[in-house]
Amino acid sequence: MNNDKALNQNSPKNYVEGQEMSSDALRLRASARKNWKRVRLGDVVSILSGFAFDSSKFNSNGQGRPLIRIRDIVRGFSETFTTEAADSRFIISFGDMLIGMDGEFNVALWQSQDAFLNQRTCKVTCSDVLEKNYLLHMLPQKLKEIEDKTAFVTVKHLSVSSISNIEIPLPPLEEQRRIAGTLDKVRELIELRERELAKFDELVKCRFVEMFGAPLSNTK
Repeated sequence: MNNDKALNQNSPKNYVEGQEMSSDALRLRASARKNWKRVRLGDVVSILSGFAFDSSKFNSNGQGRPLIRIRDIVRGFSETFTTEAADSRFIISFGDMLIGMDGEFNVALWQSQDAFLNQRTCKVTCSDVLEKNYLLHMLPQKLKEIEDKTAFVTVKHLSVSSISNIEIPLPPLEEQRRIAGTLDKVRELIELRERELAKFDELVKCRFVEMFGAPLSNTK
């Protein structure tokens, strides 16, 4: 299911800040959605590709500045450093939106200290008509669609032009913020349930050991 369809599902659209919406309000919102224009992403964001740093200057002992590689985007921190100098525009700050352009095309907000942006990664900066958190929810499915269609021999590659040509619905900023806020709450609930399930699974395992002993030792 793509993100456009997700906006039309019954849940959680029937609720705003915990209150059920009336049928009239739902009809008005559905009517408004029909008037949302679709835009090419390249027209509402700027995209900066990473710099081709010299790997011979990489280190893991903290010398120089941290370097963001593809594997660091999702986890939000880097253990690789470089002593090489580069233009300040390649410095990434906490909260910047990044996309990995090889393998799996992941998108995430940077969660660590300032770091250089390495090649095959890119930074996406929203214009004043686009809410960053709204775009963060729109992009994963769009990138997955590109990834699934991308031919490869060893590793799939994502181009800046492919990102630029992504189309997304562009509601008014207030509506973008409302949508992002609702999806944030849904994600928080999912993460909470996942943590609860993990705890329950651990409890079941502990109870099993209490009743029957460890599977390998079989002490009971």
